[in-house]
Amino acid sequence: QRVSIYPVPSSAFCIIEILDSQDGDEIDFSVFDLLGNIIYTNSATSSGGAQRFHLPTANYTTGLYMISVSVNGDFETFKLIKQQ
Repeated sequence: QRVSIYPVPSSAFCIIEILDSQDGDEIDFSVFDLLGNIIYTNSATSSGGAQRFHLPTANYTTGLYMISVSVNGDFETFKLIKQQ
């Protein structure tokens, strides 16, 4: 799976984009602060092709976060920098 997260740094939102997903893929993503606390989580079932998820970040405090993305149990982790 190819996963992209943009824009980084982010102020009001970021996009999680999953390319080449298959119909029925289970997609889960979570945002963690640097203490490991889950501050946002979401899941979906792919309808195939590119999938885009809008992640609101306007209410996050400025700093560094980690985004964990899972497609059918295969995890990738990304850094998210929140700026004002």
